[in-house]
Amino acid sequence: MKSLKLMLLIAAIALVPLALGVVLLNQREQAGREQDRALETEVGYAVARLRDSIAETRATVLITAHNPVFRDFYRQGGDRYQTVVSQGKIMDRVNGALLYLSRLYPSSLVQASFVDGAGAENARVVRGTREAPHVLADDVSSQPFFRPALAVRRGVVHESRPHLSRDAGEWVVSYSTLVPRSEGTALVHVEQRVESLRRSTVPYNARVQIVVVDVRSGGVVLDSRTPQYTGSELGAPSDRRFAGAALARGDGVRDLGKLRIASRSLGRYAGSANDFVVVAMAPQAGAASLFGLSSLPIALALLGVVGVGAAMSRRWTRTSVAAETDSLTGLGNRRKLDVDIVRAVEAAAPNRPLAICLYDLDGFKRYNDTFGHPAGDVLLARLGARLQAVVGDRGSVYRLGGDEFCVLAGADEVSVRELREATIEALAEHGDGFAVTTACGHALAPLDGTDHRELLRLADQRLYSAKRNGRFGVGRQATDVLLRALQERHPDLHDHLRDVAVLAAEVAARLGMGTDEVDWVRQAGALHDLGKMAIPDAILSKPGKLDPDEWKFVHQHPLVGERILVAAPALADVARLVRSSHERWDGLGYPDGLARDEIPLGSRIIAVCDAFEAMSTKRPYRFPVNEQLAVSELQRCAGTQFDPAVVEAFCAVLAERGIALVA
Repeated sequence: MKSLKLMLLIAAIALVPLALGVVLLNQREQAGREQDRALETEVGYAVARLRDSIAETRATVLITAHNPVFRDFYRQGGDRYQTVVSQGKIMDRVNGALLYLSRLYPSSLVQASFVDGAGAENARVVRGTREAPHVLADDVSSQPFFRPALAVRRGVVHESRPHLSRDAGEWVVSYSTLVPRSEGTALVHVEQRVESLRRSTVPYNARVQIVVVDVRSGGVVLDSRTPQYTGSELGAPSDRRFAGAALARGDGVRDLGKLRIASRSLGRYAGSANDFVVVAMAPQAGAASLFGLSSLPIALALLGVVGVGAAMSRRWTRTSVAAETDSLTGLGNRRKLDVDIVRAVEAAAPNRPLAICLYDLDGFKRYNDTFGHPAGDVLLARLGARLQAVVGDRGSVYRLGGDEFCVLAGADEVSVRELREATIEALAEHGDGFAVTTACGHALAPLDGTDHRELLRLADQRLYSAKRNGRFGVGRQATDVLLRALQERHPDLHDHLRDVAVLAAEVAARLGMGTDEVDWVRQAGALHDLGKMAIPDAILSKPGKLDPDEWKFVHQHPLVGERILVAAPALADVARLVRSSHERWDGLGYPDGLARDEIPLGSRIIAVCDAFEAMSTKRPYRFPVNEQLAVSELQRCAGTQFDPAVVEAFCAVLAERGIALVA
């Protein structure tokens, strides 16, 4: 018996090194997977924030160039130089437009200027200050932005390579676009601080470093850990790790020396001179190796393992629970989600669908910066508790790290909307000086797929789409900027555009369009007349009928609106709807003469809502009719001017509002 016990003890001791090796190997693999996820998440965030910042600047420059004051500067005639020196009313308006840009983005835009096609500056604003005429440059044609900007077509913004600003002395990226003039050329030009772009790349995870690499040179132009001070060199010129073939393998996660990196292309815009790759990097994750230990510590470790084996067994359950619990909120963590989602997706069926909802807070970083991390932790715990209370026994709630949450719950295509609304409301907090909201993306199993990895990826894509189009996303911010500019130009359109947007969204929802599509229709409804900024006031306000030449102006405004909107990639889907918002069901509309289902459904909805609002509100050329007569006209034109199905849905929306319709 003693011999048997001794043999068992020896066998146990012999197996311990093997067990430890397996544990260490598993730890290393797990650490590697977690690091890869963190790197992919951070590089995705950095790319999204950079794209948003660039797209917002491009859209703002383009809409500014369509401000009629820049055309009026040339239309008044006379000597250009004398106009500039006189500093009359027209120069007040020109400088006012540039100052508005500077005040809109004081920490980002360092300079804005209005440049004649021959190279002379007509006006310039630097750091929010209007420059005097005697300091304006006679010729900026040697500046890196000038000639490439003149070469692009109208409606395209030229984005320069990073360069030192001649007037501000900082590293900047220039954005320039042509002023729409019938004769001659002129530019609106702004300079965005490279430092403002760098700040947008700072990662949430302090262990991760973000750099932006110029593919052409292989040099680092932005480094999240190196502020771009005035007078310093651009980026990190001595860092050549990414030169040559280092990034030739494209997007993805891989090793680079002792680093683990995730890279993603920033993408190319029309008119851009840049080709950047964003890289998230950190030292490779690993676990300690047994082979680095001496024999005595190994022996002691083995004896210790044998001695505490029973105690470890007793504590295993408690340790396992702690390992799958977020210590701050008490919710399940990423590790628990990885386990639960596999079982949940496998159990999902058409009659038992599963909703996978991902959430990302907006405004939380600013809250942390303002009130401190302890207050931020308290807020996260409070929001997590609210989310758990809302979900209840319908599903499970997880905190994935930082300001990200996840919900697995039983829900179908209808009930998931109610779940989204309730959980988004639970993850919101407002107070003096702050607003924390959330964006949500979801996927349904098995409707959207049966692979849990693909479902998570789909939910993540929809989350980013929601962030782009949300209240604080670049799509919505760009929409707000454009609406403000349109309101300044045509104050009388504000109520009309708001009402069209609200009605169009209600009709789109009634016709079963998805959440993103409804939001695109809402934004397109608000912006469908954006191109009217390019139409002279004399035509828009004319009390009588328009002549053929004047109609040509009017028929161009959907195209102008589309050109302005496509400068912001987040508004590309909105731009498509705006272009076709004046087409007719019978093919007699403009600008493309599309008919029936060739016209996007969102555009057909906007056409009906726009016509109703136009008939029921006062216009310069006629008085309004009552709502019942306006509806009768829509019904009369259903099948010729309007889509009959859309008119029917529109009437149903009005009926729900309590508006009596003519039988």
